[in-house]
Amino acid sequence: MCSCTVRKPHENTSVAENYAKESRLYSIYPQLSPPYPQDTLNMYVIAHNGTKAYTKDLKERGRCFPFMQELRVITVSDSLVSVINNTDNNSYVKRKTLGYELNIVLTKTELNKPYSHIDNTTDSLLTTSDCGKTGGIDEPFNPDDYPDMEVDTITKLEFLKLEKSAVSDFKINNAVKKVNGTITIAGVEFKDNKGEGDLPNTYDYLGEYKAMQAYVILLTCEACEQYYYMVISKKTGQELYTSVDFPYFSKDGKTVISVGQLFSDQPTIVNYSRWSDNSWQLYADKEFSTWSPVGNGFWGKDNYFYTAAIPSATREHYNNSSELRNRNGFNFRYLKIKIKGKTRKFRDE
Repeated sequence: MCSCTVRKPHENTSVAENYAKESRLYSIYPQLSPPYPQDTLNMYVIAHNGTKAYTKDLKERGRCFPFMQELRVITVSDSLVSVINNTDNNSYVKRKTLGYELNIVLTKTELNKPYSHIDNTTDSLLTTSDCGKTGGIDEPFNPDDYPDMEVDTITKLEFLKLEKSAVSDFKINNAVKKVNGTITIAGVEFKDNKGEGDLPNTYDYLGEYKAMQAYVILLTCEACEQYYYMVISKKTGQELYTSVDFPYFSKDGKTVISVGQLFSDQPTIVNYSRWSDNSWQLYADKEFSTWSPVGNGFWGKDNYFYTAAIPSATREHYNNSSELRNRNGFNFRYLKIKIKGKTRKFRDE
């Protein structure tokens, strides 16, 4: 369940012409080896300040393709690449400003960049005085600008080492069986049913948090295009906690974090709550724009939360292509998330 845009190949381009272009692209961008997947010619702006759009004779068009903008490559010359996207039929950009997912570098400032609707639409082709400037982004990272939550990168080796000592009480098992479309916990039934438009609502058992004496079941709502992770008491069958993304509880069960993204064109949301006054209280909540989680999340002994991620601009391709995932076409980033303080203003306020 993701929001996906199907991009049509260039209608006037033959298979032979595609092969010729791919060969030329490989000589310029040798990061991927043949045989090429179908979307090899989909590339991204890797210049942090974006890249200017030009005409074929190098006249500026007064437009700027922002960092991580996906572009479809049509032709390649010595210094320019002819590209198109959803709102621009034909522009030229400098060859060195484009690359594959492997070439996208997310700085700490960009990792912590809050989500903005304008930043994440193709309408952001705006003229800016900073467009195309070299030397990376203008503003260095200032931790004081992020009083509630801070994201940073670690290496793959660090991530794998920390994962071995992860703090988790969640166990995947078969402790609860589904019989005739029904999961029963302490006499309470969670039964598959039909929702709006006669589309199914389906329950699945995932595992348990033993210290909390709770099971986790997943409700998939087809009509509302949404998942609900429900933490259910073993003793009473009542809901203890519900989240639209998987809830990662601390080992003592007193804090919980979820990291997720519903659609590929929507923000990544990090939600952190604490148990206080006999209820769950939202403590920190934030939307991020440049990265998307891909699972493998866990709490570390240092009270940081760790997760694997990819640049958000590549999420649609990641979701829709098992071939790309299996062929190491994606360069996973490994992130640590620190909860620093209470969010001053939540998204729904």
